[in-house]
Amino acid sequence: MIKGRLSLGDEGDACLSNKAGLKNALFLAIIEIFLYFCSSNPYGGQKHIRMNEKKLVNMVLALTCLLLSPTLLSCSSNDEDEPKEKPNFTFIDNLPEAENVRSTSAYIPVNDKGSFCLRYSTSEDISSSFMYVSSLNTLLEKDSCGFYLSGLEPETTYYYTMVCVTGNEEIPSNQVKSFTTKGVVIEFVEPETVSMGNWSRKIPRVKTNGIEDRDIHSLFVQFRIWPVSAPSDKGLSNVTTFAGNGIWKDDNSLEEGYCYQASVTNSYGRIFAQTPVMLWTNGTMLELHEK
Repeated sequence: MIKGRLSLGDEGDACLSNKAGLKNALFLAIIEIFLYFCSSNPYGGQKHIRMNEKKLVNMVLALTCLLLSPTLLSCSSNDEDEPKEKPNFTFIDNLPEAENVRSTSAYIPVNDKGSFCLRYSTSEDISSSFMYVSSLNTLLEKDSCGFYLSGLEPETTYYYTMVCVTGNEEIPSNQVKSFTTKGVVIEFVEPETVSMGNWSRKIPRVKTNGIEDRDIHSLFVQFRIWPVSAPSDKGLSNVTTFAGNGIWKDDNSLEEGYCYQASVTNSYGRIFAQTPVMLWTNGTMLELHEK
């Protein structure tokens, strides 16, 4: 007759923390069940199982380990045996190039699926100074997605990078790329004639190249007007009206003997393009050359 007792106890509980421990617990469970059925009373020709409270607890633990062992072993082998693989994003080593670059806007496409944010700046050291663009979830879009940047300044170089946000983790691109916005050109064109009955007047007009309809919220054209006999710094400024197709006009009539100069500027007063000083005389706009 073989007698013996094997208890899982604290060691058995602790070994549940990893795969090796689970294998040990399973082995102990098998031994416990084997010893339990071997520890019987041979008298009477019939086995009488001797059971006490502690053995009953051991038996329950052993059966539990046997029942749960396949699930526990499979669950314990995921993170410890194999490292997590990060998503395979193309933007990490192949940041998309800027597209449709204009004087005040640009478009950055996104070719991956996920939630992204774009960081851009006029400084090459984008990590210390950047303008943050709100996130874009490409999983919700059917067609191609991307970031549309507006309110940019003409003839300015911008640097940008992209970050994918997955839960609490940020996966940045390994690259920083750049694009340079286009410049703008402005020139006076034939004045517009406004007629009212038998009376007519002419108003100044200019044409800009490089400013599209979608850009007019960032840039506008301003006239400076002053008498030819007065210093140019005494000129008064008039904000013009955008008429479409690059044409801007001032609703004030052209005045004989007055100088006109038009500038492309932004809301901060920065000038990006400017016409020569023009003199309206004898119904003609002439370029005024300083002596």
